Amino acid sequence: MISDNDWVSNEFRAGGFNLYPAYIIFSFVNLFQPSPLSSSQMLIIGRLFYAVLLPALSSIIAFKIAKLFVGKIPAIITSLLFSTSSLLYSNFWYPDTYIQFGILGFLYFALIIFFAEVETKKSYLCLGIFLSIAISTKYTALVLFTPVLLLLSYKFTRAPSNKVFWKNSFLFIGSFLILTCLLNVGALLRTKSFAEGFLFNLNNYGSTVETRYDGYLFYLAILLINSFSIFGFVYLVVGVSRGGIQKLLLVFLSLYPLILIMLLGDKKWILSRNMTSVSGFLIPFIAIGIAWTILKIESSDKFLRKGLSLFLAASIFIPLTSYGYLVVKEMSTDTRVSAVNWISANIDRDVVVGVNEFCSGSSPAQIAGNNVIGDPTLAQNLDYYVFNSYWDSPCSDKYLEKGVLTLIDQSKIHFEQWNSTKLIGSFGPVRFTVSDVPMNYQIVKVISGDGPDIIIMKKLSY
Repeated sequence: MISDNDWVSNEFRAGGFNLYPAYIIFSFVNLFQPSPLSSSQMLIIGRLFYAVLLPALSSIIAFKIAKLFVGKIPAIITSLLFSTSSLLYSNFWYPDTYIQFGILGFLYFALIIFFAEVETKKSYLCLGIFLSIAISTKYTALVLFTPVLLLLSYKFTRAPSNKVFWKNSFLFIGSFLILTCLLNVGALLRTKSFAEGFLFNLNNYGSTVETRYDGYLFYLAILLINSFSIFGFVYLVVGVSRGGIQKLLLVFLSLYPLILIMLLGDKKWILSRNMTSVSGFLIPFIAIGIAWTILKIESSDKFLRKGLSLFLAASIFIPLTSYGYLVVKEMSTDTRVSAVNWISANIDRDVVVGVNEFCSGSSPAQIAGNNVIGDPTLAQNLDYYVFNSYWDSPCSDKYLEKGVLTLIDQSKIHFEQWNSTKLIGSFGPVRFTVSDVPMNYQIVKVISGDGPDIIIMKKLSY
């Protein structure tokens, strides 16, 4: 989209809205540049947007959601804990921080509507806008229509008149439909590409794995433990045990997480970052748990007060320190950018290069003058191959454990940072075995750093 100077999205595997904000930023910055931004500069600006600005906006909404249930101080701590979530931290172009932002806005205005004694047009209008942003970013957000139906049914029974209810519902539906058409105009102008992308998404998420239901446990553990760290899990347990949320609201908060886990848990393509869109529904319970902890600190004896105070401080300081390190690390040059520079200097133009890229965008080998062929098994016997460690290749370890699942068929798995997240949050790098390199090839360059390892192989000449 950026490289083609084309404002009509051609990316429909997730939704595509996530392309526009970064594109607008790049275009604006370029107005003040003597020459267009380089790929490296674009990546850094994009990462700044994804790793800092969007999470900051989402954290503000998280605070406002928490404030509906608890006081100011517990709400601030909840938003700080939310802002350091590993599921909120996303890489360049990934849609997860966008769907998180959209769903948080949807959840906030849905709660405003749920609690409101007097109906307001603004809340229904914003509910439609944020629902549109979420769905236009990632199609899994279509599941949100289930809690929407519950919310509208509840408000219908409490509306002062049918006229008021239908007027507000029209505002919600109208704002949703108009914005969705605008954000997905590419689907109307490039219908074939849209259908191909949508079917690609549906086929991968729709491919079930016989009797393997470990994915339900995988997603549940990622949601409960990784989304707010182990500290958040403790607050979550306390918040749930304290109660205080009426039954209908409890059902509303549970519908989207449970349905999404049931839909995706038995699929062959397991992505732990799918739980990014779900973590916001835990905010009320975690906020209640934090509020109870603060209350106990103020009312307990000296020994318990010190212990709880230490836990509260650690739950803020440790995640903030870890997240700060990740943000700083993201400012370094991506390995894919370094690979483009190396390939430009060392591989002749107008040659055919084999790649194993699946759907994460252009391969580093795809520079001006070079043709690329998807050939992860070296079936074409080409002179050069450029492999991304996120995807299957002859150099990959064939048995990579991901969470509670051991996924042997790597060709069906999207290798991405949080895929290698274990149940308690530890990481394991994708491993490469040089011994698996075919005898008539040699690895001429391995580029490691921030991003996937890029392996460049050359055919031996005898």
